[in-house]
Amino acid sequence: MTRSYARALVFLAFVCIVGLLLISTKVADSVSATLVRMRFLAAKDGPHSDAERAYPPSDATVSNTQPIPKILHHVYLDGLDRLKRAENNEGAKPGQKFPGYNVTWRHSCHIVHNHWQYMFWNNSQAENLIRTAYPWFFATFQSYNNYVQKGDALRPFLMHAIGGLYLDIDVECFSPTDPLLSGREIVLQLEDSSPKSLNNAVMASVPGHPFWIKVVQLMLNRGSTANARNFFGLRDLGTVLRTTGPYTFRDAFRDFSEEAGGLQESWAGHWLIRNTSFHIYPMGQWFEPCKWDDYKCHANIQAADELPSKLVGHHINSGAWLKDLKQHNRKLVGAWLLAGTLCFSCIFSCWKIRHKAVLPQMTSLSPYFI
Repeated sequence: MTRSYARALVFLAFVCIVGLLLISTKVADSVSATLVRMRFLAAKDGPHSDAERAYPPSDATVSNTQPIPKILHHVYLDGLDRLKRAENNEGAKPGQKFPGYNVTWRHSCHIVHNHWQYMFWNNSQAENLIRTAYPWFFATFQSYNNYVQKGDALRPFLMHAIGGLYLDIDVECFSPTDPLLSGREIVLQLEDSSPKSLNNAVMASVPGHPFWIKVVQLMLNRGSTANARNFFGLRDLGTVLRTTGPYTFRDAFRDFSEEAGGLQESWAGHWLIRNTSFHIYPMGQWFEPCKWDDYKCHANIQAADELPSKLVGHHINSGAWLKDLKQHNRKLVGAWLLAGTLCFSCIFSCWKIRHKAVLPQMTSLSPYFI
């Protein structure tokens, strides 16, 4: 019995180690991100030249006369080849939950904006832009553990450095957006029917606008929590939205407008803030016809014979990043359950072995142990 008990203990230790290895990479990711963040803060506060300490500019000037450049930006950090493979999905249609991508959506925006310059951004190009033009943000950019946050974080830098129109890969274009950008310096979109919400799937801007620095400052302030997970290592949807996603844009615009006196009513409309022209389109105009999870509405837009005059495209809300996040969490939950089940089984087996070894000894000592 002693040998059996020893073998059971060894097996229990082995199983527990395997279970810990299943989740240890998540802890390592979190520690690594923390160390990167600490190195970034130390570098920012260390003895560098003024040029290296440009962190970030607190304000900027923007000409009230320059138009929004006719430049269309698409971002897919995995690269164009992987995007083309992901788009090879003829069954992807609006109105489905997590429909994936369809190549016709991206191509439609090329076609209706064929008089525009086109810029496609993969991870190496994104890193090169941040490293050379915004070196004070590079460590934070590198600390993000997943591409959805990196892709979110890149967008305000594209608008600040280059300007133009940014569209998510899951946006289909119906007609040129030029008339809806005329006379504006920044154009944004309400996230849904809420009067004070913004999404980050579509945006347009002149280069150098100080609003984008406000967005970046918020991302810096929240960078230390960007990779936060719960005790079990599960990723939280709200963390992505708050640290680089739509909540960051919403909070930055609220702060930016409040510094200029604030907007009491709905944000939809045309505004002059800090002597610059903002226009925020409500749901039903520009590129956002439906709430992200109103699948029936998305299907109806696709089937409609006639569309609203100010709806120049359709943000289909494929939710690919959300699908990836949920799949990651399901796999991690499965790993935890497997490790827990194996550990419990081994502990129970050891208890049974120990019980069988001790009980005969106890019963031989006294007639009461029967």
